[in-house]
Amino acid sequence: MEKTKTNKIERELENIARGEIIKGRFDGDLKVTETHEKPHFSAGIDSNSLTEIKIRYNPEYCDENEQGEEKAKEIIKSISRHEVNHKKYEGFNGCPRTVENHAELIIEPIASVLSKKGFSHSDFHYCANALEDVIENNDLASGLSLKGMSLFWEDQGEHSEKKKYTEFYDAFVSLNLYLFGTKEDKKMLRPYFSSSKKAREVVQSFIKRAGLDMKQDINGKEAKDRTAIRQYLNNNANWQETARIFAEEFSRLMKPGYALPLINHSGKGTKGHKSDQNQEGKADPEDSENECPEEGNPFDRQMYSPDFKRKTMERRHNAGEGKPSWMSDFESMDYLYQALAKKLNIKAETYTKKANLPISWYGKRQFNPNMDSPRHLSIGQNEQGEVSLQKRRQKIVIPLDYKTTAKGFPEARMCFLDTSGSMKEDPNGGDNVGNENIIPWGDNSKYHYALLGWYGLLEYLKSNHLLHKNKVSLANFSDRTLIGEGLEEAKKMALRPQWQNTYLDIGKTKKMLYGKGNLIFTISDGNIGNWNDIKEEFMENARNHKYFHLQIGRKNQTCNDLENAGLRVEYIKNAKDLANKVIDLSDQVYRSKEK
Repeated sequence: MEKTKTNKIERELENIARGEIIKGRFDGDLKVTETHEKPHFSAGIDSNSLTEIKIRYNPEYCDENEQGEEKAKEIIKSISRHEVNHKKYEGFNGCPRTVENHAELIIEPIASVLSKKGFSHSDFHYCANALEDVIENNDLASGLSLKGMSLFWEDQGEHSEKKKYTEFYDAFVSLNLYLFGTKEDKKMLRPYFSSSKKAREVVQSFIKRAGLDMKQDINGKEAKDRTAIRQYLNNNANWQETARIFAEEFSRLMKPGYALPLINHSGKGTKGHKSDQNQEGKADPEDSENECPEEGNPFDRQMYSPDFKRKTMERRHNAGEGKPSWMSDFESMDYLYQALAKKLNIKAETYTKKANLPISWYGKRQFNPNMDSPRHLSIGQNEQGEVSLQKRRQKIVIPLDYKTTAKGFPEARMCFLDTSGSMKEDPNGGDNVGNENIIPWGDNSKYHYALLGWYGLLEYLKSNHLLHKNKVSLANFSDRTLIGEGLEEAKKMALRPQWQNTYLDIGKTKKMLYGKGNLIFTISDGNIGNWNDIKEEFMENARNHKYFHLQIGRKNQTCNDLENAGLRVEYIKNAKDLANKVIDLSDQVYRSKEK
C-alpha cells in the first residue's frame, strides 16, 4: 500500500479510536501504531502508566480483504469500545471495572480451579481475560454495534493453523455468538469452527450450569431472554460462581496451543495442563508465579503491584480468610508480614542541620586582609578618595535546613532466629496461637511476634533509606542452622521454620559473625542445646559487633553468660512488644551514629 494512503488510513483509524475513548469517557490517552504481525489487530493498556490504550494494526489488512478499509474501521471501533469497557464505557456497566473485582471475583475462583489441575498463572489470566471479554462484549452489545468483534475473530480464523479455531477458541467465539451474535456473524465465522463435539458440549454445559439458558415467551413461542441474561452477567454478585463454572468447563479444552489471541492477550505464556507439557508432568520452570504477566488487560498488571498485594493480604487476614489461589504460600505470607510491619511504630526521622544562606549584601567598608575573606569584594574609594578594595558590610540571610545522613551505620544486618518447636507455642506456652488461615503457626505464636520483629526491622531500614538488599542475612536455627543471604533468601529462610530442637552450628555462625561493627541480634525463647560447647567462640565473635539478644520468657544460662560477657540482653515479657523492641534497639544504633 502506498505510504501516503497508509498514513491517511492510520489517521482515520486513530480518529475513530479517539472518538470512542471520548464517548466512553476513558480518563487516559490513546496511541495507534503499525505492526507487521498477523493476525492484523491487537490492543492493550500501557503497562507502566495504565492510562494509555495502545492499538496495533497491520495496514496489509486493507489490501488483503475486500472492503478492507471499511472493515478495519469497524474493527478499530469495536476494539476501542472493548478496551474502554473493561473499566466502564459511558452508559454501560463494564467488566471487571476495578482491580478488586478482577482479583477477587474473577481471577480467584478461576485460579482455585485451574491450580488444582496443574495450570500456570499465565493460563489463569488468559482464562480470566476470556470470561471478562464475554461479559463486557455482551454488555456493549445492548446498545452498540460489535460488528468489528466478529471481523476480529474472522481475522483470527484466517491466520489460525489450517484456518480453524482451537477447541477453546471455538467455544469462546461460540459463547459470544450465543449471547449477542447475529445471523450474519454466525454465517461469516462458520468456516473457522472446528468439528469438535467436545467444544459444543463445553459451551452447552457452561450455559446451563451458569444459568444463561433463560427463556421468555414471545407470541406463544419460547425464545432466549437476552435482557435477563445480560442483567445476570452484568451483576458482579454473580461473577464468582460464573467464573468458577467457566474454569471448570473451559479447562477441558485447555491443551497446549489452545490460546489464540484475544484483543489484549496474544496467548503468550499459556501452556495448558502440565500433564501435557512434558514427560515429568511439570510446568516450564521459567513460568514464574510471582511476576506480573506480560499479557492481559490493565487489571492483570495492577493486581501484581506490591501495594495491592499487601492490601489484599491484610484484608484477607483481618477477615479470617485464606490466601488467594493466585499467590504462593511464600508470597502471601511475605506480603502479609510487610503489611503488618507497616502498622508498627516505625521511627523514620530525617536528621537536619540549620544554616544561614545569604541572599543579599549591602553597605561597604575598607577591606581588612587580616580579618576578611577575599569573597564579595568590590573596587571603591576610601575616605581619602583613594582607590581601594572594599568589603560588603551587611547581608540579608534566610534560615536553611539541610539533610544529614547516617554515617557509619552497620553495613550488614543479621538475625539469628530460633525456629525450635517451642516457638510455635503462644506467648504463655500454650496452644492458643490465633488465626492460622494464612500464617500456619498462627498470629498469636511466639514465632509470629519474632517474625514481626524482623519484618519490622526491614521496614525501619526501608523507611530510613538504609535497606541494602544484599546486606541482609538470616539464620534459621533448630536442628540445623540454615542461612539465607540477601533479602529474598533471608525471607524464604524466615518463612520455613523447622520446629525441632535448639542448636547453633558454630562453624556457620562464625562465618556470619566475621568482620566488625555489624548489626547482629538473636531471638530465642529458651536455652540453646549446645550452648556450653559454643559459647566462648560465639561471645568472642559477638563482641566485635553491635549485638543484642532478645529473650522471650525467662532468664536462662545463655542469658547469664551473655550478660556476664558484657553483651546486651533484653527480656521480652510480652511477646507482642518484641517487634517494637527490635526497632528501638536498632534505632539506638542508628541515632548513636548521628551524634
